[in-house]
Amino acid sequence: MEEKIYKGPGFNSEYKQYMELINYVFKPNRDNDFDFLTLLPKLYKEKYSPAEKNMVVRANGELKAAVGLFYNVFTVAGEKLLVGGVGNVAVHQSARSKGYMVDCMNLCIEDMKMKHADFSFLGGQRQRYGYFSYEPAGAVYDFHMNTKNIYHSFGKDAESTFEIRPLKAEDGEYLDAILKLYTSGRLFADRPRDMLFDILCSWSNTPHVITENGEFRGYFIANGDFSGISEFKMLSAEDMKNALIAIFDFSERYDITFSVPAFDTDAIDFFSAYAEGCGLHHSESYTVFNFRNVTQAFLRLKALSTPLCDCDFSLFIHGIAGDEKIRITVKDNGVSVKNTDGKCDMELGHHEAMRLLFSLNSPKRAKLPAAACANLPLELFVYSADSV
Repeated sequence: MEEKIYKGPGFNSEYKQYMELINYVFKPNRDNDFDFLTLLPKLYKEKYSPAEKNMVVRANGELKAAVGLFYNVFTVAGEKLLVGGVGNVAVHQSARSKGYMVDCMNLCIEDMKMKHADFSFLGGQRQRYGYFSYEPAGAVYDFHMNTKNIYHSFGKDAESTFEIRPLKAEDGEYLDAILKLYTSGRLFADRPRDMLFDILCSWSNTPHVITENGEFRGYFIANGDFSGISEFKMLSAEDMKNALIAIFDFSERYDITFSVPAFDTDAIDFFSAYAEGCGLHHSESYTVFNFRNVTQAFLRLKALSTPLCDCDFSLFIHGIAGDEKIRITVKDNGVSVKNTDGKCDMELGHHEAMRLLFSLNSPKRAKLPAAACANLPLELFVYSADSV
């Protein structure tokens, strides 16, 4: 009897079956307590309707494959971008080698095109997702600090006036302060207030609040063993030293790695003076559907932290969502990216354009005029708490 196959969006009614599938696929070789609800409560609580935010394959009514597509709006240097995060790429073991993952991924790509998403991100093996137009891109610094750095930089008796404690769901005043500080930044995603605590606890991480005499001074997010910290944000850059000492006292760790986006110049300036070392790497894998919008937003973001070189050049891009001809102009640190019908300086395929504009490495970039080359790459970034 021929199987009856459905390929398309999931339904809320299959929430239980959906959670069973993705946990079954991802659980092998992981902790016995692994489950997506604990890992990402912001996505997988039933009240957030995750099952309908998937492209699925169903055979004779049984769920066989699912790929999550979770939309968000990012504000980048004041510009709004529609972003699709792809996650929980799962195919049941009994349905492997039937092309179901490819079907679901292609459905996601087509949905993002139809909804005019600007870009998308995911985590995963490069070539596996390269088939669907994704490329490793963006930039994040990892600063490695240890107690000897603290000792020699600030003195063996250095003390902090700050207090640190894990954030609680009922800490409404601190949650309000965190949201205000986060959305004052140069890049931020939409974080609904009623979901904020779940968002901050993504990836089984723990948000912490930094206070002085009960007054909010900043916050950070620590991983399970406190070896890594992201979203280290203070009301004032002058408070970073005080906060750093307090973090090491609180954690009782010898070393901690602080992940910092390339546009956070205050944090980069601070850690560059004291860290034992640092590494620079891509932040995620990305694909771009609207090169004009994304290039303009992230070039303007870069202009907020780095003096740009005056330049004027044009690219003809054969993108995953269609051909684009864009003219990129920088004058006195002002940025303009417009569609053009004129002759272009360079013609690029989708992956070539992704690497030229957004990757740490691009041989094609060296063929641009020196001023244009100096302004690249653009630093695509997604905070860990906003990733899927």
